[in-house]
Amino acid sequence: MAAKYSNPARSAFTLVDLMVALCVVSIVMAAVATLAFAMGTANDASDDTSAKQAQLRCATLRIGELVRNSRLIISLADNNLAVWKGDYNSDGQINLGEIAYIGSAADKTYIRVYEFTSDDRTLHPYQIGSVSGSWWSTYASSYYYTYLIPKCSNVSIVTDIAPPWSKAATISFNLVENGFTRTYQITASLRATATHMLDATGYYLFASDDELHPTGGYPIFGNPAAF
Repeated sequence: MAAKYSNPARSAFTLVDLMVALCVVSIVMAAVATLAFAMGTANDASDDTSAKQAQLRCATLRIGELVRNSRLIISLADNNLAVWKGDYNSDGQINLGEIAYIGSAADKTYIRVYEFTSDDRTLHPYQIGSVSGSWWSTYASSYYYTYLIPKCSNVSIVTDIAPPWSKAATISFNLVENGFTRTYQITASLRATATHMLDATGYYLFASDDELHPTGGYPIFGNPAAF
C-alpha cells in the first residue's frame, strides 16, 4: 500500500488570499464604525432634545403656577416681570419677601426666577423696579434665583396690558434642538387679581377703605413723604 503525502504549499494561504481577507475585514470594520458613529450622533441628538424638552416642561409648569397663583403683576422692566406672589402675612400689602421676578439678563440668553428672603417691609408698585436696578439693596433682604431655561436666546416678555393692570403675560424664546432653532412661548394668566385694591394711578395699594390718609388723600402706607 503506497504512502500518501500532503503538500504544504497547497494548504497555506497565499498573499492574494490574505489581501482579499484584509479588504473584506476593512470593509466590515468601516461599516461597523459608520453605524456606531451614526447611532452615537442620533443618541446625542436625542439626549439633547430630551433635556431641552424636560426644561421646557418644567419652565412651563413653574411659570404657569407662579403667575396663575399670584395676586398682581406689578411691573415689567428690562425684560423682567415682577409679580406679587401672595399676601403671606395677611397685612393686605406687598412685602419684599412676597415678590418674585421672571426674567432674563440684557443678553436674553436664559430665563430665571428671582425670589427674596422674608421681609415684612411694605412696598408699593412705584417702588419696585427691575432686577438689574438692585433697588432692594437698601432693604435688609437678599435674593436667590433658579434657572428655568439655562441656555436659550431672544427672550422676550410681554403683557396683555401695562402693569399693574395686567392679567396675563407671555414669554417667548428660542431653543436650539439637534442643530435647529425653534421658537417657544409660555403664556400664563392670573387666576384672581388684586387690581381692585389699586387706586386710579396704580401706584398705591389699599388694604381697606379706611386707609386713606386723613390730610393727603394717599393711603397711609403709600404716602410718598414716608419714603
